[in-house]
Amino acid sequence: WMSKPKIRFKGYEEDWEQRKLGDLVDVLDGDRGKNYPTSDDFDISGHTIFLNASNVTNNGFLFQDNQFITEEKSNNMGNGKLEEDDIVITSRGSLGHIAWYNADISSLMPYARINSGMLILRNKKEIETEYLYHFMKSDKGQSQISFISFGSAQPQLTKKGVEDLKVILPTRRDEQTQLGHCFSSLDHLITLHQRKCEETKKLKKYMLQKMFPQNGQTVPEIRFAGFTEDWEQRKLGELGEIMTGSTPSTSNSEYYSEDGIPWVTPTDINSQTISDTPRKLSEEGMKVGRVVPANTILCTCIASIGKNTLLTVKGSFNQQINCLTPNEYNDAYFLLTESVFWSNIMKRMAAAGTMQIVNKTEFSELTTMVPKLEEQKKIGQYFRALDHLITLHQKKCEELQKIKKFMLQNMFV
Repeated sequence: WMSKPKIRFKGYEEDWEQRKLGDLVDVLDGDRGKNYPTSDDFDISGHTIFLNASNVTNNGFLFQDNQFITEEKSNNMGNGKLEEDDIVITSRGSLGHIAWYNADISSLMPYARINSGMLILRNKKEIETEYLYHFMKSDKGQSQISFISFGSAQPQLTKKGVEDLKVILPTRRDEQTQLGHCFSSLDHLITLHQRKCEETKKLKKYMLQKMFPQNGQTVPEIRFAGFTEDWEQRKLGELGEIMTGSTPSTSNSEYYSEDGIPWVTPTDINSQTISDTPRKLSEEGMKVGRVVPANTILCTCIASIGKNTLLTVKGSFNQQINCLTPNEYNDAYFLLTESVFWSNIMKRMAAAGTMQIVNKTEFSELTTMVPKLEEQKKIGQYFRALDHLITLHQKKCEELQKIKKFMLQNMFV
């Protein structure tokens, strides 16, 4: 193995060393004896959290589906009680999930115990815990964990196997500290953007319920100032032009070109808007395919029914998709936002088996509630801003995860 990483902080030249994990930490298992809790001992709140598989994830601790035992029950048990700075590793089921019981987690959950499918790594002060945590989560650490796991039906990690894991580390503690802080900061940023993204999605879901009429109502609960008129029920066919897509012969290469217009299939629909696709229609393809202008709503109508997007440029699409090109009295982004409601109707019909294909006529006959154009525009702008924020946080997350992956590959030996 190499003795130095490809990328490192300034001022460090020393070779790294390889040590057995068991020389750096005590590997401890939990109490599996007669005092091990049964289902009757668990409660949704209490003194000591008894960790389960859902609490120790790929991304550290997650406290959503919690089970607690009493202080008395915990005191009657032997091994397995967490101390601040311990690392927990899952040893059965989902192997190799790593969580660090640092000061923040310890103050949140001051009393914690592992279950029988976990091991504790307790630092002998031979290594910086923060560095070890990120090493164990890295590809280098995880590939070793995969290598030592055994059993096909339910793979396991043994205490001895974990003790024998090879840890590669800087000889200087301050370099370990720098690396640990660096990856913790990245994790913090990723979590921040994930949280912002989830919060914005929740806000969008809430506002969809409040800014559109519900259950036979003619006005929404929340409106922009100055709008008081009832919304009107309309068929989709009254809101613009409806069209079903087509697939120009794929054997004719003249129909497709790298610099043509986007040609959308259901697998391309994975975001609110589309302006580019892997496959494009050429000038010849446009003569035989269906071409629609920018700001056309696409909706999948065969198999994966009810996936929607807004085509923001002139483009085309295959026969598994129906489209609605809004007329001058309707706003495209408003209708895209509202399309979640008619999609749900289509999905319910598909699930009930009454409709596996929504043809052009049936699609045109679907009804929805719409206000006047000015109110549509206001609502459309509001949801466009929310969608933009969601996309922004998702992209930031993806960028940071790519940076982290690159750094994990290059900053560890």
